[in-house]
Amino acid sequence: SAGLENGRNASDVISKLEKEGRLIPNEDGMQAGFEVSTDIVDSSEIDIIFNDLEKQEKDKYIENMLPSETRKVDAIPTEEDIDVFFTQVLSNKSFNPTDKPANIPGGFLIRGENRLKDGYELVETLDKKLAATNISDKVQFYYIKDPNPSTEEEFQNYMNDLPVIVVTGRDIEPETKFLTKATISLIGIIFVASFSVGALSFNEVLVDRLDAEVQAGTGDLSWIQALSAPTFFAICITQLVHEASHQAVAFKDKFKAGLPTIVPSLQTGLSGAVTPLMSSPPNLKSLFDFAVVGPLSGLIISLFFMYSGLELTAFMSPEAQSQLPSLPLQLLRSSALAGGMVEWLLGEGILAQTPTAGGTALLHPFAIAGFVGLISNALALLPIGNTDGGRISQSLFGRKWARVVSGLSLLILVLSGVFGLDESNILLSYVLIVTIWQRNPEIPCKNEVDDVDFGRVSVAIAAAMLAALTLIPLP
Repeated sequence: SAGLENGRNASDVISKLEKEGRLIPNEDGMQAGFEVSTDIVDSSEIDIIFNDLEKQEKDKYIENMLPSETRKVDAIPTEEDIDVFFTQVLSNKSFNPTDKPANIPGGFLIRGENRLKDGYELVETLDKKLAATNISDKVQFYYIKDPNPSTEEEFQNYMNDLPVIVVTGRDIEPETKFLTKATISLIGIIFVASFSVGALSFNEVLVDRLDAEVQAGTGDLSWIQALSAPTFFAICITQLVHEASHQAVAFKDKFKAGLPTIVPSLQTGLSGAVTPLMSSPPNLKSLFDFAVVGPLSGLIISLFFMYSGLELTAFMSPEAQSQLPSLPLQLLRSSALAGGMVEWLLGEGILAQTPTAGGTALLHPFAIAGFVGLISNALALLPIGNTDGGRISQSLFGRKWARVVSGLSLLILVLSGVFGLDESNILLSYVLIVTIWQRNPEIPCKNEVDDVDFGRVSVAIAAAMLAALTLIPLP
């Protein structure tokens, strides 16, 4: 580095070498090399270098474990703040520190021992003590498993993932741009409306009617709006139920969830929605409830729409059926659950009529909305990124293993598309969306140490089976 603090700046290094006359000219008189100092580096300096590299690796690992919202530059606690927290909030009767606070990206990490019954009691006790200090409006803490990478020795001695307290700034709200969110949501609504109208285009009777009216120059297309509106509003209801369920849990457990961003889909009009957490859930049980209730309630209302729509379709007169929207058979076959319901209620083998790629099935708008709702809510349950499924995975397996589950899930989804198991490309499209908007880790809960109960694990297993049944195509 030529004695410069910023040794990585090549221009500065070369400039300094040139001024010191240490550049060696080549045969043409051009400066082509430089002198190298052979001063022996002290072993302590080598230790410092390796320690710095090790800290950089740990910091990078922690940055991948905790979201950027915990590292807002203007909200990072100061040394004075952590001193107050260490001396006035912690004690040997609640959380007994075993080491000095360690500086990590965005705040401080404190190792120690919980002297209370469980994490719930600890968080409640520390919250009360923090409220009585002069830093209560500047910092907040999380009782989580150590976000540092575990060493081989720690694994062997069962000392990995020990509970620690992480102290960060008070403000951890995601920095989202309202205009961006509003624009994406508007595009999503337009896609849903376009899908609803597009479903009419698969009905040859309606296409012929439209062509005849255009040829006649009547220009009255209000009937298109009347026929597509039920599909549009029924799809919106499935998503509205999903989002209302999220907000209900957030209200019950006293944390904030942001407004959803509607995400479009080329195949079904709606991929789902991105609903950010604006403040920390109190514990993993609360995070689980928030994450699972949206997709499950959405799946339930979608199943109701699907069944009702198929029943209405089956008992309609041929004249009424001729005015229904329709979906391609290939799209319906992309879901074993939805496709199975179609064959069960409309006749076995109806989806097997695929000699041509243009085969379609006439369906009541409720059935189409139910199909879209089943797909979008099942996608939300996939354990990737900070989707609802990713939050469920985190509440069950912890942050470190949830990242492993997410990586494996993404790999499986990509391979299913590459090897032709996802003919409609629904899964590949969703992977792209998650990779762009929902790849970051979730903000921490106040208590991420105490595990969820067996009842919630059972619900997660049932939800995973329902999602798999929905997203696996018909054989």
